[in-house]
Order: sequence, then C-alpha cells, then structure tokens
Amino acid sequence: MIIDVFQDTVCPWCRIGKSYLTEALGLWKGEHVSVRFRAFRLDPSIPPKGVPFTEAMNRKLQDPGGEKLQAVLDGVTRAGRQAGVPFRFDRILSMPDTRLSHQLIAAVPESSKSLVLDRIYRAYFEEGLDIGTESVLLRIAGECGLNPAETAKRLHHEDVENSVRADYALAKRLNINGVPFFILNKKVGFSGARPPEALLDIMKRVSENQE
Repeated sequence: MIIDVFQDTVCPWCRIGKSYLTEALGLWKGEHVSVRFRAFRLDPSIPPKGVPFTEAMNRKLQDPGGEKLQAVLDGVTRAGRQAGVPFRFDRILSMPDTRLSHQLIAAVPESSKSLVLDRIYRAYFEEGLDIGTESVLLRIAGECGLNPAETAKRLHHEDVENSVRADYALAKRLNINGVPFFILNKKVGFSGARPPEALLDIMKRVSENQE
C-alpha cells in the first residue's frame, strides 16, 4: 500500500496527523506500507524572508484585531498533547516561506525523510527556529546524521526543485486546498488529522478492496 501525504512544514495539524499515522502504522498488521511525503504550501504569498507569525495568522483568520488567535493556538496545543506532540507557539516569531524546507525533504534519502520531517516540525513548533533559513535546515540535516555539505549541494539541485514543484502542481490538479491530505493507493483521499483507529479502518478497507 502506498500512502501519499501532502503536508506543509508550518502546519500544526500536519504534525499531529503524522504522529497519528506513525501510531497507526505501528499497529498495522496488513501488507507493507510505503509513505510518500509530498510538498504543499499553505500560503505561497509568504516572501522568502518570511513575515511575523502573528501578522500571518491574523491575516489567515481574517481577524485584524487578533481576538481569535490565542483560542486557536490553545486548541491546537490541546490536540497536540493528545497526539503526543508538543507545541510552543510562544517561541514562534516568524511565518517562513516553506519552499526550502520542502526541498530539504526532497533532497535527503528516502530512509531519512520521515526523521528529517519530524526534526523540522520540532525545530519550528518547539524551538521557534526559522525553517525558511538554509543554515537552520542544514543543521537539521546534520543532526539527522546526514552530511551538511553534501545536503547543501542537493538542496538546490534541479531534480529536487522540480520534484517539489511537481508536488505543488499535483496538489493543484487534485484540488487539494488544505493539509494534511492523505491518498491511499491513488484511490481513496481524505483530509485532516484522523486518530489512529480511524486511519487503520480506512487502511483496512482499502487493502481489502484492491483489484
């Protein structure tokens, strides 16, 4: 079974959804499952240097006064606690352009993608680091056991950039407007961070209905 996961590295629900998926895969007793993490940008208008986090969120919530933001962040924090992933929104100062972080995931070996994605999530959501910065991303690669110099060469390789652009284009063709978005065996798609038991039920149904 192949599970394609469209995600953005600044999406807290994507982090929660990945945690639930990891738990579900640990309980899965069926066929082999391959997970492909695909790139998606929630806000392509973010400039390369990013924008202040509060400003970006208030714009997204259509709430210039900022009255809604804290309640939204508190809700996400509670949901994260249930999924076993902490959030420290008080440490986040910037909403970065996530293009480079997607290129890092595309640039690393298949066996390292999940680990690197988890480390990017932790860097942003717990440490408040600017994951739109190349130096931060290369440090993350090193912490994941990868060679930063070799990773730097791959980061802007034409194949890597084309891979990320292809994911963006595929999401557009599929009319994906929000993430996380899961597609199982190119047949069954759904959005949202669903608990492990719900994921297992969908996986079982897809596995049993293969032609």
